Amino acid sequence: MDIRKIRYFISVAETLNFTRAARRHYISQTAMSQQIALLEEELGVILFERSTNKVKLTNAGSFFLKEAVVIVEKLEYAVLQTRKIAQGSCSSFTCGYSDPIELDILRTIADSYLQEYPNADIRFDEQNFSILLEKVNNGTCDVAFFPESEIWNLQDIRKLTLYLDKIILAVSRNHPKARLGKIPAIEVANEKIIMLSQEAGPNNYKTMLQYCRKDGYEPNIVELVPTFDMLMLLVELNRGVCFVPNTWRNKANDKLAFLEIEGTTHMITIEMAWRKDNKNEGLKAFIEVAKRFAYNETV
Repeated sequence: MDIRKIRYFISVAETLNFTRAARRHYISQTAMSQQIALLEEELGVILFERSTNKVKLTNAGSFFLKEAVVIVEKLEYAVLQTRKIAQGSCSSFTCGYSDPIELDILRTIADSYLQEYPNADIRFDEQNFSILLEKVNNGTCDVAFFPESEIWNLQDIRKLTLYLDKIILAVSRNHPKARLGKIPAIEVANEKIIMLSQEAGPNNYKTMLQYCRKDGYEPNIVELVPTFDMLMLLVELNRGVCFVPNTWRNKANDKLAFLEIEGTTHMITIEMAWRKDNKNEGLKAFIEVAKRFAYNETV
């Protein structure tokens, strides 16, 4: 199967417009239509429902789109890796993360790794937890950093615990309790809480709810947002409060204050995950470096 047809298909699926998709590839609309028709003939299925002024993916087309994106990503990665090896650069792999909590840990490990392997190449991929886990599973991301709750108990996944800490409350500097330094866990029930959406991290959301209930209250969730950056922006604007790791006390931010939650059971664990059948030599070396930063309960 011609990879060009797959690329053409993805463009039409993304734009739902044959003319705009054709422009992306500098071909005519007629040529684009012909290529898609040939692809459908080769597959033996109809990928698009076409009408006078509307193009829509069929169920088969929607499934093929998901797989086609993975195929193209794997091909692009293979091409890049091959060229790097030919140019004398080795140990290239992709590392994913979702928000600044994981990024802080990743930054430390990556810096140590690159000091030992200065010719290595790490490609970084920022996505939400759900997408990252799917990418690790399908091999388009070699390793990624997650809250423990987001790594499901999958047989093909190995993981390393890197960080465990208690949770505190981030509030705006304009919040009435910003200068108190502490808040009893039960009083968090009176706060407007902002969380990451279930789409961004379904298990993370459920775990947050469970911890709140263990602390004796039902959280007053006023907003669910797709990214951590948006979460922190809304807190800075005093639209609500959010849960963050205790180490964030050390972050310089003149728009935020942090409150210790007295009597809480709320903890956060960050883990690194990868497929156990991943043979990438660069990844193996990266894992060995990461083990030096692994969380040790006896320390």
